[in-house]
Amino acid sequence: MTSRERTYDRAVRRAREAIRAIGSELRMTRLASGRSQQDVALASKISQSQLARIEHGQNRTVAVEVLTIVAAVVGLDVRLLTYPGGRILRDAGQTRVLRSFRDRLGDQWIWRYEVRVGTTGQRAWDAQARHARTGFAFVVEAETRINDVQALLRRVALKREVTGVRVILLVAGTHHNRAAIEEAAPFLKAEFPCGVRRCLAALGAGTDPGADAMVIVDPPRRRDSTRRPPEAPPDPRPPDGARWSQTAGRSESTRSTDDRAGGDRFGRRW
Repeated sequence: MTSRERTYDRAVRRAREAIRAIGSELRMTRLASGRSQQDVALASKISQSQLARIEHGQNRTVAVEVLTIVAAVVGLDVRLLTYPGGRILRDAGQTRVLRSFRDRLGDQWIWRYEVRVGTTGQRAWDAQARHARTGFAFVVEAETRINDVQALLRRVALKREVTGVRVILLVAGTHHNRAAIEEAAPFLKAEFPCGVRRCLAALGAGTDPGADAMVIVDPPRRRDSTRRPPEAPPDPRPPDGARWSQTAGRSESTRSTDDRAGGDRFGRRW
């Protein structure tokens, strides 16, 4: 079963529970006030049978407007509130950030994704990694775009209070995120005091870094496989064997230099 299907099933279950709870409260309030179903249904401009289904939680597709009207008739208010829930990896950029960090740590780590916090299932870490040899584990919160640093810190703090595990905050290395991090550096440093080098060195050995850490990750750029490399211009020189060998030698040397440069560029990211 996919993450999307699990999320859909949980949402349906919670919606039905909420409808049953509201219906039960409407019924108890109506009975306490001594009013009949016919009287409340008439004032709400719905049928008595529809009101009966609402009170027993049997009308699964009841509109919020209808619930609000019935509640107002019996003397209640209905308000809908939202709060941070479990996130799923729906962002391709977030997936690339996690993949880049996973590749950096190596194949000694066992990964899980969308790991629930506690037993309520209303919040989840983006990933959890456990070292195959040492057994040390940490959780990951991955951010592709930081819009509100304080909201981010609150979200992490709430989940950290429940689990009490080591947290690694991965942030995509974009210009926007770097500017947000620089502006909120004192707050982020207080919550994630471990330096990047110390964190990566400890994780490389499968041990605890000693504190939570924030790692800025430059994910690998997507390559367009449909683009063809530009063709080299024709060589105006005559087809001389020695000259062709020298050209091939220079090409091979250039390619080796480029490969080494690419490796250095990847290393400097960390």
